[in-house]
Order: sequence, then C-alpha cells, then structure tokens
Amino acid sequence: MIRWWRTIINGADAVTVDWWNRRCEQDVDVTFADPVRGRLVLTTEEFVDAVRDLDRDLMAAMHERITLLEERRVVLPDVELDLTALRAEHHD
Repeated sequence: MIRWWRTIINGADAVTVDWWNRRCEQDVDVTFADPVRGRLVLTTEEFVDAVRDLDRDLMAAMHERITLLEERRVVLPDVELDLTALRAEHHD
C-alpha cells in the first residue's frame, strides 16, 4: 500500500509518501528494495520533479523496447503483436 498527501510543514509545501508492503511480511520469497514500511517527506517541487523523471525514464525505456522489437522482428509462438498499434499507443 502506498499513500501520499500534500501538507504545509513549517510553512513549506510538502508531500509525505507512506508505504507498507504487507506481502513482504508474509512471503519470504518476495524481496523489496526499501524497508517494508517507511515514510518520506519531501518538498512538493522535489516530488513533482521525481514524478517527471520517472515518466521521462519510463517512456524512454518503452521507446527503446519497442524499437528493439521493430528492428529484430521478433516472432513468438501464440503471441500476436501489432507493432504499428503498439508504437501509436506508446506515442499517445
């Protein structure tokens, strides 16, 4: 579970992110990079910048993967892949 909220802390615009990965406590086979429970408080500007960075990095990675599929013309059994539609959806 991830929750976040925006508040004013000591006059500063801040976002608090709170997480609790309950599954990790129950399933020893699941690993989690950060603590199972945690809370992070950062400025709203830092939060928005991080979201924009994630969006940019994710879209770039997806572009690379689609390009790789287009270049290699990968064919997998029982998988129908419309690369033109995939590229258009990614663009949108």
